[in-house]
Amino acid sequence: MFTSTPKLKSYSSQQLLQNTLQQKTFQQPIFGDLNPSTPQKFSIVKNLKVLNAPSQQTESSFRQSNGKRINTQESPSVNKENISYRVETSQIEIQLRHVLQENKKLNDLIQKLTREKQQLTIGDKNTDFILIKQRVERLESVIDQQSDEIEEWKKKYKEVCEQDQRSISIEQMEQQMISVIEENEKINEQKTKMQQQIRIMEKDMQQLKFQVADQNNQIIAYEEERIKILDQLNNNVLLMKQPQQQMNNKEYFLEQISLLEQNISDLQSVYNVQVLENQKLNQMIIVLNEELQFVNKQLEEMKKDHKIESNQKFQAVKSILVKLRQEMNS
Repeated sequence: MFTSTPKLKSYSSQQLLQNTLQQKTFQQPIFGDLNPSTPQKFSIVKNLKVLNAPSQQTESSFRQSNGKRINTQESPSVNKENISYRVETSQIEIQLRHVLQENKKLNDLIQKLTREKQQLTIGDKNTDFILIKQRVERLESVIDQQSDEIEEWKKKYKEVCEQDQRSISIEQMEQQMISVIEENEKINEQKTKMQQQIRIMEKDMQQLKFQVADQNNQIIAYEEERIKILDQLNNNVLLMKQPQQQMNNKEYFLEQISLLEQNISDLQSVYNVQVLENQKLNQMIIVLNEELQFVNKQLEEMKKDHKIESNQKFQAVKSILVKLRQEMNS
């Protein structure tokens, strides 16, 4: 008889809790969170897990002991126990509602705090940006102010320099130094140009010397050939003097004589041309030598003049510096 009583209690508590949970219309985000972040949430979830636990064995036992439940309801002790259990379940419902309300308040508070945190972070970023902007503007104003002060000091310096005689002497010295540097640059340019001309002339002279050597070799070759032709003529004359072969070799000798005359005339013309070209080349070599000597003389004179002028101008600059030092010491 008393074995069915706990089953009735578990069934009624389970049924009541399910009904109370189904009647709740608001969302409870903590039910889906199995890993709560606060101890209060953990206790609530733990209690809800126990209350939401399935009770198939209780329902089946209730259905199987239907007759026994009717008998137990007639018992007054069992009715007292059921009444006390109903009171307990109503208290549990009240506590559960209170806990759920507290949970809702906590969730609202958490959401409010998260929104405030987001707003605070955005506000911090905005304040940082505004502070940086203000600092940049201050720095820009300081830079502008300093640039204006620098310009004013430059103007004052120029005015003082224009009024001071020492500044005039310094400017003169600077101008003299600039003129010396410019003259040195011009002289160096002229020197490089002359050196290039000398190199070109030396190359031309070398080529002309090679040409003259070739012409001399050709003249020697023509002279040797002329000697050979003369030897042939002498031999032919000796053969013509002999009486036996005079008639037989007459035509042959005439042909040889005509060929030799032609060769001699050709050699003579070529020889004359080579001699003329050789003379021209020798004349060009002489002219180039004269030009080369003239350019070398100019280069040496320019070096000497440049040394003298540079020394004079630097001496003038040094004298100005000495005067300035004396004035400063006095």
